[in-house]
Amino acid sequence: MALHDPQSAQGKPDSARSANSFRAVIAPAGHGGGWPHKLAGITIAERQQRQLLRLGAGKVDLAGEHGAIVGPVLVIEAGLVADERLIAAFIEAARTRGPGSPALVALGPDGETGGLAWLPDGGRDFAWPALLAGADRIDLGQVDSYSPERRRRVPLIWERPSDAAAARRVAGDLLASAQKGCLDWPARFIHPPIENAFVRLLLPTPITPNMISVMAFLLGLYAAWCFATGSMWAGLVLALMIGPIDGIDGKLARTRVEFSPWGDLEHVGDKVVEYAWFAALAAAIGTGWAWALAALIVVTALAEALQGEFYRRLTGAQLDDAGGFERAYRLVSGRRNTFFWCLLPFAWFEAWGAGLVMIAVYAAANFFVMQGRFFIRLAEYGRAHSVAIAANLDATAYGVLDPADLEEDRAEPASVVGPVVLPSSGSLGTR
Repeated sequence: MALHDPQSAQGKPDSARSANSFRAVIAPAGHGGGWPHKLAGITIAERQQRQLLRLGAGKVDLAGEHGAIVGPVLVIEAGLVADERLIAAFIEAARTRGPGSPALVALGPDGETGGLAWLPDGGRDFAWPALLAGADRIDLGQVDSYSPERRRRVPLIWERPSDAAAARRVAGDLLASAQKGCLDWPARFIHPPIENAFVRLLLPTPITPNMISVMAFLLGLYAAWCFATGSMWAGLVLALMIGPIDGIDGKLARTRVEFSPWGDLEHVGDKVVEYAWFAALAAAIGTGWAWALAALIVVTALAEALQGEFYRRLTGAQLDDAGGFERAYRLVSGRRNTFFWCLLPFAWFEAWGAGLVMIAVYAAANFFVMQGRFFIRLAEYGRAHSVAIAANLDATAYGVLDPADLEEDRAEPASVVGPVVLPSSGSLGTR
């Protein structure tokens, strides 16, 4: 029996899955616990299904409730809570092995063999003693813990909770791992406790991340209406409240493994709301110069966002996370949170016009800082990945500038240590 329908889980038809998809089986290993318990609002089995479907499984079955399976099969231990990056690294290593390779099992970060197994030719019996016999092992303890998506090192979770209390502890670890790094100062120091408290309340409920996103968007539009109609303090309070609300949906999605293709639209909605606030402030002030300042803020903020998106698509990394300077600067960089928190003292003295001037200067300065970092990091990336680009940069370098002076060591090494495959007769033995 299939536990989960991939089409309903992922919002995409089966035809969208590549020919490289695999079957997945959840098989008990005799550790005696964990699987039936709720974890972050769902059972561990449901969590495993969602992870496996996101990673390309065409179907997820329970051991013993299927016939013989032809083709590659990933077996995951029932009750195992594993970081999705560990599962992905295991699948990637398994796929790169040549035809005729023996089965592959994981040597987990806890030093025990098991948890994940890969059978390239499928099978019928997925009992763990049979899976471990004669299989090669891959050491997942060497998977790098740095997460580009979360812009920080995130501990790799590999746990087998045996009771409800242990499940709650692991759920806390999952929520902590959902926190992003490299944020502006309000999002780093003020928002996390608020976000975490609400996520804990929402985890057992049917409320989805998309519902939170829609609510934040509608509240943002209402805040713009408040600004435009002269209810300045109401608009500002709502704008500051939307900061932590905007972080709840992402944390809820990452903790509950509940993603949707519509989630990408949240970023578009955030920009629409942010730019509407600046226009609404200008409308409330009601002067030509206020509209000019609002236009300057929107243009510079949009240009900075577009160049950051271009950098991400070109390099696979975020410009805010490109190195030590960018990470330190991100704390005070010009963003919606910093703009409106810095507007607070101006609001206290009813100096809304002066506050808009402050935001305009802040936005323009931020754009030029990030523009400079954009060119520096783009040149570094070109040098590292193209001999022709490196030669052109050297040939056209300005005499007063040494290109080496502009290059900085990235805080994270370019090379990442990956998992190592160990033969079944290796010196580590089976643990």
